[in-house]
Amino acid sequence: MSFVALTKAHFRLSGGWRQNLLIIGTYVALVVALASAAYCATNPDEYRVVHGTFLILVSVVQGGLVLLVAPSAIRRAVFRDFQSGMIESHRLTPLSGLSLVTGYLTGPTAQAFLLYAVGLPIGGYFARAYGQSLGIGAVSVVDWYLSQLCLLTLAIMELALVLLVSLATAGRANLMALLVFFGVFVGWGLVRLVPGLALLAGLWSAGRLLMNLLWVPYAGARPGNPAAMGWAMLLQLAIATTLLVAACRKVRAPDRPAFTVRLGLVLLMLAGLTLAAGLYFADSFQQRPTPVEPYWEWVASATVFVLVGLLPLSAAAAERQRQDRRLAWSFSTPPRLCRFDALPLLLTVLSGALMFAMVPRRLELPSAQLSRVGWPVLAVGLSFWTDYCVIYLARSRGRSTFLALVLSWLVLKALPLAIEMGMILIAVLTDSSRVSAGWMAGLSPVGTMVLTVVGSDSQSDSRWVLIGGLAVQSVLAGLATLLVHRARDRLLSRLGPARPVAIP
Repeated sequence: MSFVALTKAHFRLSGGWRQNLLIIGTYVALVVALASAAYCATNPDEYRVVHGTFLILVSVVQGGLVLLVAPSAIRRAVFRDFQSGMIESHRLTPLSGLSLVTGYLTGPTAQAFLLYAVGLPIGGYFARAYGQSLGIGAVSVVDWYLSQLCLLTLAIMELALVLLVSLATAGRANLMALLVFFGVFVGWGLVRLVPGLALLAGLWSAGRLLMNLLWVPYAGARPGNPAAMGWAMLLQLAIATTLLVAACRKVRAPDRPAFTVRLGLVLLMLAGLTLAAGLYFADSFQQRPTPVEPYWEWVASATVFVLVGLLPLSAAAAERQRQDRRLAWSFSTPPRLCRFDALPLLLTVLSGALMFAMVPRRLELPSAQLSRVGWPVLAVGLSFWTDYCVIYLARSRGRSTFLALVLSWLVLKALPLAIEMGMILIAVLTDSSRVSAGWMAGLSPVGTMVLTVVGSDSQSDSRWVLIGGLAVQSVLAGLATLLVHRARDRLLSRLGPARPVAIP
């Protein structure tokens, strides 16, 4: 069966053709009326200001329609279907997961994309008029439509992400509010620390083209890296495809994880390419008075890669726990090691490869110091194994794996850094001449990354700090492994055959 029926159902809920045509007509009439009034109240010599102003307004509306209105419509549609029970009816139909996902992507968003389509020729008109007033002619029209193409690829990735999160949380999680909050308050800081996010956020694609079109002609320059724009669009589409595959899995079987081990590895590889490309193109993006130091970009990018690696790691731990449970029900002893236990090692190798690949370009460490990157690689490997054990323990006890990971990262990764920063702040406020050696930071994998690239005045002292931190992390990983073995023993004792009871 086709997805057309689901698309039509959601489109009728948004008002159908009659209401949507009325909204489109109102939108066009409003733009024409406002533009006519502005032209009548402005001298012909100043029409350039009117062209540019309305081009900015139309650009803002276009972005709001596909980046805010359309994703919110998808979340509301998923929430409505979960509340009314229609999602179970959809799952009972012979529609495939792809058809259901396509229906959610096209039906609730139809109104927003109709208005977006109407805005394309309107923006093209203002772009042409603005370009002619600046003397750049058809270049402005080309930049306008290229920026809208880049905006569409960004919107597709965002729609896929919102749909996946909505299906996983029954539409309760308002991801758009979270994205808007981070974008307004901490967004610029994040893209400065992790240049790869600038690629995914469209700052090197749609944002660059709009800057070329709207502001840069006044400065007499047209910056922009076509290679960065092309990479941004390709990575956005590739990540969107991966997220849609996960959504197709989730919509048909809500009790199963959205990401398998293989699908999580695919997303992890795409994340690695994005982070590496972001650091490669960071020179063209760092055009500001206060650029971020390269080693902070390196630490932040490596940390993001480790966080994305938790997706395949979680899937592997879940598969191992299910395998042990099946073997226990069949009264067989689960093996001490299996193929899923090798995934933390594979993720460590991938993380190390990415760290070494990012060093020569931005960090510019001497070749004699490249061996220092081995310290954070070991710390990341211990972190992956500890998280793998934490996920297994959470699933074996029936707890939330997400909350278990959050608590694990807060206690084992973030708390040592917070204590170290507090000690440094106290030393600064008290004008103490004693500088912290970084012992608390060395207890965290992220702190190990910082200590590796920042270093200290004494290389021997720094080495002992790293050794001490890795020793504590090894003890924590060993303790987690012991708890996992005990959890398996309890599983066998609980599901094993009953012992014969002597009758007196």
